[in-house]
Amino acid sequence: MTREEAFTLCPSDSYVEIYGSQWLIVPFAPVAQPQFFVCTPGQRNAPAR
Repeated sequence: MTREEAFTLCPSDSYVEIYGSQWLIVPFAPVAQPQFFVCTPGQRNAPAR
């Protein structure tokens, strides 16, 4: 896919980015992390020893 083809296929809620010599259409979407990556200061998830 060429840059121009990527831009014509790109919907308004997405953007175009080059990655590994290919044009990708990337949607604007919130990133959701798995719960085990979420850290709250002062909270301990590990059992006390």
